Amino acid sequence: MQKKKKMKDLNNDNNNIKLNINNNIINKEKIIKELKEIEDEQLTINTKQINQTINNDKKIKKKKKKNKKLDQQKIENFKKEKEKEDMILLKQFIKQNKREIEELNKLKKKTEREAKIAKENEINKNTELNKKEKRKFKKIIKKIKELEFNQLEE
Repeated sequence: MQKKKKMKDLNNDNNNIKLNINNNIINKEKIIKELKEIEDEQLTINTKQINQTINNDKKIKKKKKKNKKLDQQKIENFKKEKEKEDMILLKQFIKQNKREIEELNKLKKKTEREAKIAKENEINKNTELNKKEKRKFKKIIKKIKELEFNQLEE
């Protein structure tokens, strides 16, 4: 009996050990499953964070690109505005020069007319002087001829 009891105890011990082993295996599997779930959750969280970071980077790049475009547009608008102002100033400068050129041309024509009139006056004056001199010369010649004629007669 004692042997039987020992056997039974051994058998019970053996069964308990088996049960413990099975429980340990089940517990290990549960722990592994929980660890896997935790790992999956952590992986999901990490993936979400990475995706969020990527999306934020994309937004930042998009914003920078948009800001760069806006800056370029501002620069282009400034250049266009500057060109318009320069064109207005250039047109004003051209108008002013045109007026000055017209005034100079009027002055030139006036000066040319005055020079022409002065030249004509000079020519007329010289012509008149020449006519007077010719008359004087003719008178002198006439007197000389008269004197010669008078001398011949005498």
